[in-house]
Amino acid sequence: MRLATLWLDGYGIFSGYELRLDGGLQVVVGPNEHGKTTLRNFIADMLYGQKRSTAQRLYDESNELRRPWINPKPYAGRLLYRLDDGSEFEVHRVFDRDDESVQVFDRTRACDVTSSFARLRNREPNFAETHLGLSKDVFLSTATISYLTLEELGDTGALAQIRERLLALADSGDEEGSAETALKRISTRIASIGQAGARTRPLPLARARLAALEGEYAAACALREELAQVKARRRAVIEEEARLRAKRQALDAELATLERIERSRRLDEAEHIKARLDEVTQRCFELGAARDFPLERASEFQWAENVARTTRLQRERTEAERVKLQTQLEDEKRKLGPEAARPMAEIPERLELRLSELESEIRRSQERIAECAAAQDAVQNDLRVVQETLASLPDFGSVSGDPVEWLTQLTSSFGLARRACDEEHARLRAIERDIEQRNTDLAAPERVFGPCPGFVEQAREYDVNTRLFEEHLERLASRVEFLRAEAEEFAGERPRFLLMASMLGIGMAFFLILAYLQGKWGILVPAAISAIGLLYFLVNYLYAGARAKHACRQLEDAQKEIGEKRADDDLNRAAMETMMREAGCLTMRELEAMHDRYREAVADRSALEHARAEQAARLAEAEERVSQLLARLRETFRSLGEELEREDDVQHAAGRVMSRYQEYRDAKRRLRACHTALDERTAEHAHVTEQTEALMKAEVAASLEA
Repeated sequence: MRLATLWLDGYGIFSGYELRLDGGLQVVVGPNEHGKTTLRNFIADMLYGQKRSTAQRLYDESNELRRPWINPKPYAGRLLYRLDDGSEFEVHRVFDRDDESVQVFDRTRACDVTSSFARLRNREPNFAETHLGLSKDVFLSTATISYLTLEELGDTGALAQIRERLLALADSGDEEGSAETALKRISTRIASIGQAGARTRPLPLARARLAALEGEYAAACALREELAQVKARRRAVIEEEARLRAKRQALDAELATLERIERSRRLDEAEHIKARLDEVTQRCFELGAARDFPLERASEFQWAENVARTTRLQRERTEAERVKLQTQLEDEKRKLGPEAARPMAEIPERLELRLSELESEIRRSQERIAECAAAQDAVQNDLRVVQETLASLPDFGSVSGDPVEWLTQLTSSFGLARRACDEEHARLRAIERDIEQRNTDLAAPERVFGPCPGFVEQAREYDVNTRLFEEHLERLASRVEFLRAEAEEFAGERPRFLLMASMLGIGMAFFLILAYLQGKWGILVPAAISAIGLLYFLVNYLYAGARAKHACRQLEDAQKEIGEKRADDDLNRAAMETMMREAGCLTMRELEAMHDRYREAVADRSALEHARAEQAARLAEAEERVSQLLARLRETFRSLGEELEREDDVQHAAGRVMSRYQEYRDAKRRLRACHTALDERTAEHAHVTEQTEALMKAEVAASLEA
């Protein structure tokens, strides 16, 4: 830091004085009592103030001693200094106790930066120690050479020592290190080491040490070469690793290419398989009718297969009977002999053909009647099964519209309501977690500020009381100093008054004895003067004693009042200091900042609690909607033969109900098919029966005709 300009508006001997300082060492020269020490004190007071210490707001006695001599107003000044980074700061300070102020301006940025520095306990901004890194005592001891330092040099050789110190400051910036001193130290050191040919000086030892160090240096060089070789091998390994990485990348690329080729081959195979599937599908189009074969008519085809099997067995039996009858006919012919050879009356071929046709038609009609009867039985069995199935299923016919669409819409509404309820639950849990976090964060501040709802007023009152107490304590301290000085003054005057009274008493006695012995009454005049002086000093002695006692009593009263004020202040401070101690704060400003954060956190928590209440209301509405939809679903499912126990079973229950509806729809379709088939089989049976009766009548007529 470099001091640039001093403006002494009113300080000691100076009034309206300006001093500009150049860079480098500054030497102020002048006669005694011309302001050299005043300039030094002005610089220190402008930077650090005039308080007794950093922990007390009481002024040092120099505050009164350094008041302006000519005009007591203004008691102030300004100071301009530059930091090493080039920034300039200007300090404005008023030293008057009744109008004390200090301001620090950053001239580089053209703004007031007083509030940016921390405040000491004596209310001083700590800008000087921040910029200098020195306390006031260290600054006065090192940054300046005071009158006391020059006096301590002594009279003998003082100028020479001053010259040496100034040269040292000019050479090295240190009072103890000048070029001349350095040369002397070098010469002393050379003398202690010795010349090149010396044997008893440290030089041979240094040479031996040098040889050892050279050996160590050679070993270090060898190690360095070895280290260079290791580094070279390491570089080679790194290059090999890079080459292998590149090779690996090339292999990875090749592998990726092979994988693409393999995928392309598989794609070709898949396309070939797809083409074959299409070809097979084309060939299978001929079987499309079988693909649409109605499974509900499987029983009819099964019956037809049984009839065909029965017909084949009957044909086989008929063929066996024919062979047997043919054999019997041959036996009868052999038994009859010639009679068997006589021809029977021949039936006309037309009638025989007609009878044979009628017999075949009758047989087919009878078989057809049997088939119709079997088909009727099968259809009735299917009808009975279908009716039993419909009886076991719910009656979906009472449901208006499509039951699948209706159930899907109902379950979708329930799912949406439940998801909305879950979302409201999640929001409520998130708000509750935030509230728990706020409560955790506010646990410590609530222990401090909870019992004290009026902290702002108490803090303001505490600040005012502290300021009033310090001002009152400062006045009492000044009064104590004044009373102590007065008591000491009067106590110091009493021996002198007593001595003078004793001397005048002795003189008066001497003059009285002399006048009595010599009979010269004129000598009584000096005796009377001595008596008057004796009386005067005795009165002053008694008055000084009385004033000293009165001052001591007032001093005791003032000290007692200070003790009482301190006790009252300690009592007033107790609650606030307890809060600061519990909060872990060192200053009132930290506690107030903590209280501001506490109020903001409490407001946030209140807002979150209000949001939680609103969210709880929304959640209750969502739960009520879910309950209503669940009750409706349970009633609906109960009417369809399904019991719903839990909310999670809605989808499964809906799936089961839809499966039953599919069964119900299939059963209804099968029922209609069975009724249609039964009507067809009944009509067919009646028609075949009529045909059979007509054929039998025709056969009888043909037989009679034959």
